[in-house]
Amino acid sequence: MISKKIFAKRLLSLRNSKNLTQQQLGISLGTKKQSVNNWENCVSIPTLDMLAKIANFFNVPIDYLIGNGIYSNWDKILEIKPVIIDELIRLGIPENIIDKVKNDDNLFLKSISSIIDGIDIDDDKKIIRIRYFF
Repeated sequence: MISKKIFAKRLLSLRNSKNLTQQQLGISLGTKKQSVNNWENCVSIPTLDMLAKIANFFNVPIDYLIGNGIYSNWDKILEIKPVIIDELIRLGIPENIIDKVKNDDNLFLKSISSIIDGIDIDDDKKIIRIRYFF
């Protein structure tokens, strides 16, 4: 299920990170400023096709936009990225891959989402448990 609040917050943050107005984003996505405004104010949510356009435009996974799966904890995961990188090294992930994901948060999250099923994090940002697909 799509969380309107999470989607609205993340869309606004992504739009602001690129210094775009609602009008500019709407034009880039082939929609109206009012649609962007409605999404950012939790009035409506975009269609699946539009979600894909938004994800591609900002180079983020759809799951991040809607707060699904591992991406529901995106901000917390990025805060503990060094710990996760150390764990990936311990698991034997090749150094060339580690080097690539260290400097690219989107690539990091896309990569770990294929390895890690979930991460349980407590309020002090300490990892409680990492669940792997293998």
